[in-house]
Amino acid sequence: NVAVLKQKVIGALICRKSEDRVEIIALAVKAVYRHQGIGSSLIQILFHRVTQLDVTIIDLYISFMSI
Repeated sequence: NVAVLKQKVIGALICRKSEDRVEIIALAVKAVYRHQGIGSSLIQILFHRVTQLDVTIIDLYISFMSI
């Protein structure tokens, strides 16, 4: 999933699915667009999509990076 504003990517969520599990590999929002709900929206889209799949576990490993 990507968040786009004026044809520029300002956020991204990268996941991988295996069997009944989804692993969130990366969630990034460009610094100037943080605290505006973009990351939350990307997570909500993921949650909506996994309800349509046979997923029972969502893994998230947290590390902080600046883009």
